[in-house]
Amino acid sequence: MSYYDLQPGIVSVPDADLFVVVPTIRPELLGEFCEKWIDPELNVHFIFVHDRRPGLLWEGPLPTSPLITHLCWDDIDLELGDKRWIIPRQSDCVRSYGFLRAAQMGARYILSLDDDCDPQYDKREFFEAHLRPLMLGLRPAFSTTGYHDTGSRPRGLPDEAQDRII
Repeated sequence: MSYYDLQPGIVSVPDADLFVVVPTIRPELLGEFCEKWIDPELNVHFIFVHDRRPGLLWEGPLPTSPLITHLCWDDIDLELGDKRWIIPRQSDCVRSYGFLRAAQMGARYILSLDDDCDPQYDKREFFEAHLRPLMLGLRPAFSTTGYHDTGSRPRGLPDEAQDRII
């Protein structure tokens, strides 16, 4: 869901240098995730960070494409050496390594999804709705993924930020 109501067509996903980082501990979901999200026409790069044991979690042939990168604990250890401790493991925070690699690969925009997320509508519209405000230079003062209509307050939100939530 985008925080801004902007007209479609302002941004083109194939030209965005968009990378999606997906931490995963469930190899059984990856094939289905790839079928639902990856579209070569969109030129969106996906980085899967396998987080259960050293090596890739996949049983059988990995989904491959120039748009897909698979990483695992072995990659973290090899690249970071004695600084590998900085990347948490057995936590969704392992996605931090995916963010690092996306930046190294030239990502201009990085989005993160979990391996069990399904597109609720057209993939192109989803990516464009998230990119459009960024490409226009719009930045929310504070945003939350919580529900605005419940009156619930996100943990850690300073009192002075409550009325600035987008």
